[in-house]
This record gives sequence, structure tokens and C-alpha cells, in this order.
Amino acid sequence: MLSLLFSCLLMSGDLHIGTTDIFQRMDVSEIAVRNDGAVYILNFEEARIQYYGPDGKLIKNIGGKGKGPGEFTFPVYFRYTADHLFIHDVLTDKISVFDKEGTFLKQISPPMRNLRFARGSGGWFYWTIEEGHSLGGALYFTHDGFETKKELFKLPDAGWFSQGMSINNNNGEITGTFSPLSLEPMLAASPDGEVIYFIPDPRKLEVMVLDGKNGKVITTFTKDARPVPFDSEWADETFQRNATFLKQQGISESKIKKNYPTHFPIIREVRSDTKGNLIVNRWRGRPDDNDYTVCFDRKGGEVEDPFSFRDQQRIAGMAGGFGYLVTFDGDEAGLAKVPEKEVKAFLDKNPIEDWDRSRSISISR
Repeated sequence: MLSLLFSCLLMSGDLHIGTTDIFQRMDVSEIAVRNDGAVYILNFEEARIQYYGPDGKLIKNIGGKGKGPGEFTFPVYFRYTADHLFIHDVLTDKISVFDKEGTFLKQISPPMRNLRFARGSGGWFYWTIEEGHSLGGALYFTHDGFETKKELFKLPDAGWFSQGMSINNNNGEITGTFSPLSLEPMLAASPDGEVIYFIPDPRKLEVMVLDGKNGKVITTFTKDARPVPFDSEWADETFQRNATFLKQQGISESKIKKNYPTHFPIIREVRSDTKGNLIVNRWRGRPDDNDYTVCFDRKGGEVEDPFSFRDQQRIAGMAGGFGYLVTFDGDEAGLAKVPEKEVKAFLDKNPIEDWDRSRSISISR
């Protein structure tokens, strides 16, 4: 009876955390739920971590805008593991480390900018998007300080590219590239950091499962998958949405090279679920016709999963028999606490209509 009453209260709109000061949909990569039910939320706009107790009440704000120790300007990577918080500031290129109560411990300097990160239980897994750099072309593992690194293996020479528009000005000669999708390698970490999933080439459903303590390969599994022919008409439509920007900059569209593959890659996105399984969202055509998931356990066995990929984008964590679920009413984001057996029903009955997200921040001097 108490469980039913609690569920009805949640369904009627009462939230575990209702006031977040975050006025867009939260991403679960910016939320961490501890085993005791305490919650950390990255508030990007305010450049801080909001630390809530198991009762849903705010305990303290961690960090804030600035360039000093424990402060942030553009925090983009947030991870909680082994009783520590790790926040990477892409503008200062520093990783700040806090204990679980929010006390600042130290700052770490990565070896270069533009790294792709995944934090394991024993250290960092990373690779770079910078072509021609000495760190390019391989996945590395390092412990906290980045003093030494271990090359795990070479990346495939797949001619990969990053999604979006890139403009170069070489002594007044404007050139650029446009990529409607990404062919970059992908990393996903289990919530406890014990397992790292690595996909070297999203054009194949080939997954390397790595030990999060030391980077050793636990297993590699491959599944058969047939790619879908690329939709150049959709890509051109996407390109035209950038045409206004090009015109404002006085750049001719003819100066932009379009990176269009012959086929969509097999894998669109990956993430780990709350149990540490790998959720793979596959391409099957245009992005607006896409929720085509498959779930694997750590040994590569296929696991039945009741949740869609969009559902998984709202499940921030599980603790004490409850699921912690992202909500958004079109104004402010919140977090609901729902009995595990009722998570799917809550998500179905409380959909999020607005999935747009933006990244902008004002920095005071």
C-alpha cells in the first residue's frame, strides 16, 4: 500500500529533486547516483556540481565559475567513481578531482587538448582527434596524473571524421569540411568504472571489453550487422541548416568539402546501462527514424532490455530499489525517484517532449 501511494504521488508530479536551476533537459552523463541514494548533478550553465543527500535536499554546491582551484569555465566531462568526482574543463584543459563530500583535492593536466576520455576505476582511457599528433592513432591508459601512459592498441586507419562543420582559415584561404555524422571510435564506461567498452570503428559491431583497473582486454566480441545505404538527401538538408552561418561569414558553399560515406555506420551511439551492460543504438536510416537498440553483457551475450535508447537517456541510476529518472516540464529539469518495478511505467506516462539541448555559458571576469 505504501509503495502504491508513493508511486501515485510521483505520477501526480511530486519530484525527488524538483528545483535544479537547469532549464533544459539533463543528460544522464551529467548525473551520478551513489549507492546510498545521494546524487550529484552537473549544472553546466552555473559551472558547478550540485550535491544532494539521499532525501533529495541540496547539501552544497561544488565548484563555480572561475579559473582557480576547484572552479570551472566550461565543464564538459563529469564522472563519479571510487568515491571521487572528476570534472574536465575543456577551456582550461584541467581535470579537477574532489572527494565524495565535495572537498577539492587536486587538479590534473592532460597531455594535450581535444582528448576523448573515459574514466575507469583505475585510471583514464583516452585518444585524440588531432591528426598528426604523437598521441594520435592509438588508445592509451594512464593513472591519475598522466605522468606515464600505456599504449593499449592502434586505432584502425578508417578515415574517421568528427560530426559537424569545421572551417579553416589559412592566410585568408577559407576551406572547410562538413560531416553529418561521426565515424570516430567510441568509449563507454560501466557506472562503477570496472569495465570499459571500446568500439574502434562504428562501421562494425566489434566491441573490445577492457578492465577499468588496468586496461587489459577482458574479451572482444563481434556481431554480424548489415549497413544501410547512406541518405545523401538527408545530409544535404542537414547541410543547408548551416548555410545561414556560412553566408554570415562570407564563405562560399563550394569551399566546403562534404564527408558523405556510402553507407551509414552500424553504430550510432553507445552507453552503459545501470547494470554495466552495453547499450548499442544502431543506424537504420535518418536520425528521426532511429531507436534501434541491442544490449550486451560484459561477455558479449545479448541481453533482453525493456527500455528504448530514449528511455536509457533518462535513467540516471539505480539505488536502494529505486530508479532515478530525468524529468523536464518544458521549463526546468528535475529528478524523480521511482520504485524499480515502476520505472518503465513512469517513463511511458511522463514523456519528455522537448529533447533539444544547447551548450552556452557566460564567464564573468
